[in-house]
Amino acid sequence: MGGYPTSSIDVPVVALLTQGWEERNQVHDVLAEKWSDTILGRKRLYDPDTGDVYRFDLGFREEYETNREKHRLQDLRPLAEDAYDLWMQPPLDGEPHLQLANTTCAMV
Repeated sequence: MGGYPTSSIDVPVVALLTQGWEERNQVHDVLAEKWSDTILGRKRLYDPDTGDVYRFDLGFREEYETNREKHRLQDLRPLAEDAYDLWMQPPLDGEPHLQLANTTCAMV
């Protein structure tokens, strides 16, 4: 019988097991990204308006929170634990995108 579902009860069981495996892998993927960020001394923030994810050096967020109004991107937020799609995006270098609100900067 080759290990494939043979009854109508087997199909939901296999679907449930597959779903559990995929969710488990997503948790491990996010943990791996967090571990990498920790080793590299980085923190990820995202812009909820665009969905873009940015990386910054550790400690940046504290400075940003106290001077948020000075920056072009004023609504950056930490990634939620369950925001798998955001965690899997390659983060953009945050500094060039953050530029001060009253400054214009030509991006090359």
